[in-house]
Amino acid sequence: MYETGVAHGRFQIFHLDHLRYLEAAKTRCHHLVIGITNPDPTLIRFDPADPGRSAPERNPLTLYERYRVVQQPLEEAGWPAADFSLVPFPINFPDLYQYYMPLRAVFFLDHL
Repeated sequence: MYETGVAHGRFQIFHLDHLRYLEAAKTRCHHLVIGITNPDPTLIRFDPADPGRSAPERNPLTLYERYRVVQQPLEEAGWPAADFSLVPFPINFPDLYQYYMPLRAVFFLDHL
């Protein structure tokens, strides 16, 4: 088991597959850092692989709203607050990751 893991998503809106993804990641680490991507409209870059992902209408919820829509179901599922952290994740700016999460963590990218 890893000490710290990182899983990320836009969570525009949080749904059952997101919960499954986070649960799978959490089974593999003691503490899960959950990164919320596109935390700030100024940190969103166009991605030709998925052009709609960066569109304002595809990102209606603020970072705070997404923080709450992720935190609440995890708490309702019985996750102790000490077992996870919610942080901004500027996915388009890897050079900034060091300011938001431990770089020595294991990064989970998909359902495991």
